[in-house]
Amino acid sequence: MLIHPNRCIALALALASIGVATPASAHHPGGGGNAEASGPIFTIPASTLDEGQTAVGVMFEYVRLRMLSDQTLVNAAVAGNEGVHDLKTIESTSAVFAYGLTHDLTVSVRLPWVGRTGIREGNAADPLNPIVLDRGDTFGFSDVTFFGQYRFFNDKKTQLEAAILLGVKTPTGVTNRFDNQGQLFDAEFQPGTGAWTG
Repeated sequence: MLIHPNRCIALALALASIGVATPASAHHPGGGGNAEASGPIFTIPASTLDEGQTAVGVMFEYVRLRMLSDQTLVNAAVAGNEGVHDLKTIESTSAVFAYGLTHDLTVSVRLPWVGRTGIREGNAADPLNPIVLDRGDTFGFSDVTFFGQYRFFNDKKTQLEAAILLGVKTPTGVTNRFDNQGQLFDAEFQPGTGAWTG
C-alpha cells in the first residue's frame, strides 16, 4: 500500500501539533464543574421519564477559587486592564422539576438561586496610591431554564439510547445588584443575564 507524500506530511504535522499543545486556564469559571484547567464533563443521559412520571430535585454547586494577590490586582489596574477581577466563590442552588409527557419526551424546568462572593478589583484612580476595592458579594434569583428532551433512539436489547435536548434560558434573573461602593456590578457578577439564550 502506498501513501501519498502530502498525507504523510499532514499526519506528521497533526501529531506534532498535539505534542506541543498546552492547557489553557481562566480565572473566572462559569461554575458547574469547570473550575480547573481540566475536569469532568457533566451531561444529561438520554433516558427519559415514562409517561406521567415526575421527578423533583435540588442541585447544589459550590466552586471555591484561589484568590489573586493584591499586587496582581493593583498591577492590572495601573496597566489599565479593567477586566481583571477577583472572585472567592461561585454558589448555586437550583430546584428542578421534570415531567414525562410521553415515554420518549420529558420536559423540565430549573429554578436557580446563585451567588458570587469575595469580588475584588484594583483601582488606580489615584496613580500614586492604587488600592484594592472590596466590591462585596452578589446573591439572587437567576434565569429560569426550560428543557425538552426527546429520545429518538431506544434499543432495549443493547440498552443504547440517543436523545436530543433543546432548551431556553429566560431573562428572569435579577440584574440590578450594586457593590459596596454603590456601583452597579458588571454583567458577569449579576445573578441573571438579562438575555434569552437557546
